[in-house]
Amino acid sequence: MRNVGFVLAMVAGLSPIGQGARAEPWADCANTAAHGQAIAACSDLLEQAQRTGLSRRDIAAAFFNRGAAYSRGGDHARALGDYGAAIRADPSFAHAYNGRGTLFAFKGQYTRAIEDYDRALGIDPGFTDALNNRADAWRNLGQAGRALADLDRLIAIDPEFPEAFLTRGEVILDQGDLARARGDIETGIALDPDGPNRDYALALISEIDRQQRAGPAPAPSVPGIAETRVALVIGNSAYEKTGQLANPTKDADLIAEALKRTGFDHVDTALDLDRGGMVRALQDFGTRADEADWAVVYFAGHGLEIGGVNYLVPVDARLISDRDVADEAITLERVLAAVEGADKLRLVVLDACRNNPFLAAMQSTSATRSVGRGLARVEPSRATLVAYAAKEGTLAADGAAGNSPFAAALAKRMTESGLEINKVFRFVRSDVLATTEGRQEPFVYGSLPPQDFFFVPPG
Repeated sequence: MRNVGFVLAMVAGLSPIGQGARAEPWADCANTAAHGQAIAACSDLLEQAQRTGLSRRDIAAAFFNRGAAYSRGGDHARALGDYGAAIRADPSFAHAYNGRGTLFAFKGQYTRAIEDYDRALGIDPGFTDALNNRADAWRNLGQAGRALADLDRLIAIDPEFPEAFLTRGEVILDQGDLARARGDIETGIALDPDGPNRDYALALISEIDRQQRAGPAPAPSVPGIAETRVALVIGNSAYEKTGQLANPTKDADLIAEALKRTGFDHVDTALDLDRGGMVRALQDFGTRADEADWAVVYFAGHGLEIGGVNYLVPVDARLISDRDVADEAITLERVLAAVEGADKLRLVVLDACRNNPFLAAMQSTSATRSVGRGLARVEPSRATLVAYAAKEGTLAADGAAGNSPFAAALAKRMTESGLEINKVFRFVRSDVLATTEGRQEPFVYGSLPPQDFFFVPPG
């Protein structure tokens, strides 16, 4: 997908704000397209900052430009470090928050990106790049209303901002309004006919033409019943204190795509969320679930059980001691609360019992507080199912073939026509047992009313 904000932030370097620096090194530092030269020039300026009397704002600009140059060269880790250094040098530097946000978005961490765009816009409410970038992040989280609000505001500020029309056209295309989407995309092309997004915009026009020729495709549903089905899919791989898990973000993408193929009305995908991001995603999804018939949450990542309470672990958790868990992780009860407003079916799927490195290092502060290897059993009520990748107290495999065994089986079975939901999970159990040679047994807790529920109905 096109990421306009990322391109804009990486191309534009900033010139010095203060005085006392020679023009030539600053010109080289600001020329982030020549990233090797820019990195060297910015580094020289920063090394000489104290001697040359650079202001904190100039220091922030040098860090920002070097971060942009690192990012242009593909070194995103150093780029994130420099954007953070720019913010520490000058916390009112909106461009640094926007730049860091574009990197989070590039990594699929859209909630963290939005937090940085919020900070940039709090400093400069008319910051058009940040508005466009935040709208694109909202779109990737499935929040079309918020994306459109940002884009309408942006276009009111600058009616000749081509990327705003392209992004708004994408959002409207997602909603199926082909005529309006075409109008915005064509306006974006007209405003910048030879710009870097021309080929992508023309590809969108071709997609609109294809959809118009094909006509509307009916979403699968139970015959005679109009249902609204929504899902939140979270994949946490990039754990900051324990290292990367191989597959959760890939598993999340796989499950999200499978849910879309079964005709879900909204599927919000969120990757590598910190605690604030998980809370925010669950809050937003709870509002959507209140108006739905089905509400589904899928989580892949680390999970653990402390004293009989199940927790899902955000990527920024430290969990130095067992008493930190309540402050730094998310309870399963909080996840169940997000789906409880759905009218007919509430489903929580946890591929979260992986061998957990937090447990080995975690200090125990209470002799009565047990720490489990896997998740503890639950007893959900009111047409609610909780599906574990591995039964209570046991571990699930992360998988060595691109996806976890559980995610691969679930994506396969939920898209098969005519499998009632209880049968879906019975097949998943059988598939995972076979794949893991009996080492991992998925388990489903809860019960449903005497009614059939199909991801894909028969026929």
